[in-house]
Amino acid sequence: MLLTPLTRNQRSGEHLFQFRKRLSRFSVYASILAGIGVRRASTLVNFTGVIMDWQRELKSIDGDLKKLRPAIADVAVAFGDLAREATKPGALDVKTKELIALAIGIAKQCEDCIVFHTKAAIMHGATRDEISDTIGMCVYMGGGPSLMYGAKALSAFDTYSKAD
Repeated sequence: MLLTPLTRNQRSGEHLFQFRKRLSRFSVYASILAGIGVRRASTLVNFTGVIMDWQRELKSIDGDLKKLRPAIADVAVAFGDLAREATKPGALDVKTKELIALAIGIAKQCEDCIVFHTKAAIMHGATRDEISDTIGMCVYMGGGPSLMYGAKALSAFDTYSKAD
């Protein structure tokens, strides 16, 4: 199914309803196709019909953060300190903490968080089954939106587990 985007003027009133309906249907089809492996390992169609390239997304995030850090230097340093303290091994190991962070990223629908914490979870030994169980808990607690963003997390896992 191909979408022909409506013009900006057509997206008002009843046309907006039709556009959302078509876009929603497209997202469902993309998720189904992704679930049966009809996609490249490093990509997944997101809700706007844009192909997600997780490697490019991580580079983009890194570039954006490099530009932001000097503008808020003190805050960036404090945030870095907070991240280091929060992710230290304690009662929970680092992998478990990264899986929790991934779950929060899915629940908050933060694609950048999904990219970052999926990569970090892999670096600390997370398996595809552990990522899948994390996604399962997100779906249980967050319903449909967590299912859709969980698909993004699994796609990111597949990309990064093959890249390293």
